[in-house]
Amino acid sequence: MAVRILGISGSLRKASTNTGLLRAAAKNINSEEATFKIANLTKIPVFNEDIEPEINKNTDTVESKAINRFIKDIQESDAILFASPEYNYGISGALKNAIDWASRKGAFSDKTGAIIGAGGFNGTVLSHINLRNVGFFLNIHFINKPELKIRRFEDMSIFDKNGDLQNEKLQTQLDQVVQSLIEYTNRLNNNKDD
Repeated sequence: MAVRILGISGSLRKASTNTGLLRAAAKNINSEEATFKIANLTKIPVFNEDIEPEINKNTDTVESKAINRFIKDIQESDAILFASPEYNYGISGALKNAIDWASRKGAFSDKTGAIIGAGGFNGTVLSHINLRNVGFFLNIHFINKPELKIRRFEDMSIFDKNGDLQNEKLQTQLDQVVQSLIEYTNRLNNNKDD
């Protein structure tokens, strides 16, 4: 059975290089091995326990639909590919916020995961560490290698103006991350069946 991968970008920008990495990740996937979908975080409101009962009760609002779609996408996936920028040495507020909403339903528990990212000076190293720490609590089983952390400002030709990856060497590394995630997910799922 094909592994169902959900891509989650920590950036809401239209020309986000992190969302571009997710598009590039989907490009070379063998459809017999995996399917790939990118989550949309743009309409998810800031998490607030005071509005949570209303969000859960009134499912017709834009916000409720966005939250419930995101949670359903996670629940229907086998693996999560996070593309995380680095904001102030951590993950973005948008990503943490979406995770906070989904964690209320335990949506991430027992999923496999991988982290990629494009960012500034650190190449998203610190956001990867931050996201792994959050993932420990959520019971996400992350792959350790290979890694992909791109310092996008060192070479402006790595991405085009739309945020799409233009570098074949990095595309190959990204394909290796995705393949490792697929293999790890299959290995863990096979162990569950035993």
